[in-house]
Amino acid sequence: MQLQPHFLFNAFNSIAMMARQRHYKAVIGMINALSELLRMSLSIKDDQRVPLSVELELVQKYLQVEQIRFRDRLKVQLDIPTTLGKYLVPSLVLQPIIENAFQHGISKNEGDSLLRISVVAVGKELIIEVFNNGPLLNARHEWF
Repeated sequence: MQLQPHFLFNAFNSIAMMARQRHYKAVIGMINALSELLRMSLSIKDDQRVPLSVELELVQKYLQVEQIRFRDRLKVQLDIPTTLGKYLVPSLVLQPIIENAFQHGISKNEGDSLLRISVVAVGKELIIEVFNNGPLLNARHEWF
């Protein structure tokens, strides 16, 4: 899995817009968050599985960038017990799903947006749910 080009284009466009508006503190914050995200994604790309806590660190970096882009319009809820951090998950499993939530849901909202990520353990398995309050996809979208 990898970061999608449209995410990077959107991030760079947001940086340019903030620079034009002279929001230099936000520009620096966005560049720092983006560089940390890229550095972290490159450092774990060869690992097949990582602890959930490591995957969540990457997600937090991604969400930092998106929260700068969406400002006050975005609310993020994380319902993830810290005790689950030791469970192994495929590396970069969450970020593309969350990126899809932004691309197909949150970016379509004109008002406030919600992204909720929850994880529960059932036996030896994890159930991960990513929810956004964007518009529903129509029936012609097929995922599998």
